[in-house]
Amino acid sequence: MNDTVNATSADDYLQPFTIKACHIVNQEGYSNNVAGVTSGFNIYESIDSKFLTGDLIITDSLNLLKNFRFSGQEFLRLSFCHGNDEGPVLNMTFRIYKLSKIIRSKEIQQAYELNFCDPSVFLSNTTRISRVYRGSYSEMLFKVINKDMGLPVNLLGHWESTETDNNQFICPNWTANQLMNYLTINADKGTNSSWRSGMFLYQTMKDGFNFRSIDNMCSGKTDQYFGESKVQEEVLKLFFKPTTGAKDKPSREQILSVKRPQLFDTLEASKKGAYASRSKNYDSVRKLESDEYYDIEDTFNRSSNHVSEYPMVRTESMLTISNGHEQGLTTGEQIGDEYPPVVTLPYFTLLAPNNQQDNMIVYDYSTNHDFDNGKIESDDVWSNHKIKDNSKLERKALKQILNQNRLQVIIPVRTDLSVGNIVELNIPEPELQDKQSDTKDKIVDNRYLIVDLQLSLNVQTSEGSLQLECVKESFAQQITEDAIKGMLEKSAGSVNRMTEMPKGNA
Repeated sequence: MNDTVNATSADDYLQPFTIKACHIVNQEGYSNNVAGVTSGFNIYESIDSKFLTGDLIITDSLNLLKNFRFSGQEFLRLSFCHGNDEGPVLNMTFRIYKLSKIIRSKEIQQAYELNFCDPSVFLSNTTRISRVYRGSYSEMLFKVINKDMGLPVNLLGHWESTETDNNQFICPNWTANQLMNYLTINADKGTNSSWRSGMFLYQTMKDGFNFRSIDNMCSGKTDQYFGESKVQEEVLKLFFKPTTGAKDKPSREQILSVKRPQLFDTLEASKKGAYASRSKNYDSVRKLESDEYYDIEDTFNRSSNHVSEYPMVRTESMLTISNGHEQGLTTGEQIGDEYPPVVTLPYFTLLAPNNQQDNMIVYDYSTNHDFDNGKIESDDVWSNHKIKDNSKLERKALKQILNQNRLQVIIPVRTDLSVGNIVELNIPEPELQDKQSDTKDKIVDNRYLIVDLQLSLNVQTSEGSLQLECVKESFAQQITEDAIKGMLEKSAGSVNRMTEMPKGNA
């Protein structure tokens, strides 16, 4: 790919892993070790996915399709660790649900792909629930997984408590999967959290099911686990060295390739309320309409518990030159070697992104006393659909911001990383460097949140890789003229001349 940067001889940096089990079991109780006929497999994690999924390639000269009689009801056990028992041993059982891409490569040989998922995917879609839940959303979610679906506590990892504890919800014969989605979306860590309604339910190979806030992910803390306390892990530091001809010692901290699928898309972000939005809510009891507003600048001022600290767009307080507005800009005619003069276009001037609330309007309703006959002004004993703040708007904004600034890196296989972790990616800037220059990007910094992960293992060579999709949710500094000028002055080469560019005509 043109937008992918690879390290020198990337294959030389791949690290080994140890396969302990690659077994398939059918409904008749027959088991088969398929490690010898498996070219490799992939396992996928995401903070947006409640369950693990994967695929496995089989090169079959034993006609397992006939003799083992695959029907999509088989189970697959995978167990492995990186190195020679160096990393944590991952031991997982999956359900095979799809067989496809059958290719007859030779007269007595065929290849095909098996798709698998965590067995609880089937449980979540076949378990119907008609009952009343009370308490906090985190308590309700635990009851769904542990009581209704019957999954043991040892399959739960990080599990955070949410506010408030007087919620009530009558589940109208939904599947467990539908109910888990509803509870996750509406759960709230608290009004002072970095992002309201910023809870995520996801499964990892290492820790099982996690119910975790974006606050905790961004903090880099991983010490709050269900049922026990674990030692907090340090933020992993990964390093990338572009092609230099140097033969560095292979390391699991070595970044093998770097790719940026996207740096920003402000049109999509604006339309979907990443920077500002509002909701119009109707209270059918009081016969009143109310408005709630979301402003990314207000949200970041409320809490500093982010991946870095500041919004990734110039907000009202940063647009000081144009009095808090986005300028419409073009250039006039260039004279000689001077930089083209900057000219403003007032008819293209916009409000600052955090003041464009009308880009997205959500219409909703708020109810009081759904489950009792108390006075209108009294507090609910049990609360249902009550809008107290801009939580729904902030969740929509967060989901959009996590799709803005994305970075993909590939590292050697390791079994101690999961989505929801913070990593420090030390990647040199693609510019001229000399002894006097400082090319560090002080606005972006090196902290990233892992949101998607793909583990790829080649069983025949016992080597593998880990592809991480990481995001920036915030910057380390505000985007200001002084910050940009400071970096330009320390850069090498002709870039320094940009500091001499004159101001545009207002």
